[in-house]
Amino acid sequence: MDLTNFPMDTQSCSLVYLSFNYNNEEVQLRWNTDRPDPVYPLRQIKLPDFDLIKIDPEIKEIIYPAGKWDTLTVTFTFKRRYMWYFMQAYVPTYLTIFGKIFIKNF
Repeated sequence: MDLTNFPMDTQSCSLVYLSFNYNNEEVQLRWNTDRPDPVYPLRQIKLPDFDLIKIDPEIKEIIYPAGKWDTLTVTFTFKRRYMWYFMQAYVPTYLTIFGKIFIKNF
């Protein structure tokens, strides 16, 4: 995870499908072409800290010395819900610091 923009960040998670023993001459991996989006949620996905904003499926062909392998990759992109962090962590901390500075100056 890249946390440089925490708590206003987006995270990507990839899931890779490939054949371990058989190259694409023996096993060809393809996404279902019956739908325009081959990977889709069956119901709403609820996560405590993130919203799912994109599902990106792709097919890759990887060349190894033993042959070519098909790889199906799904990348899930999540956006963090940042309001909790501001209301429960940042705002009380700032109020405490500014309150101490304000009281100290009077």
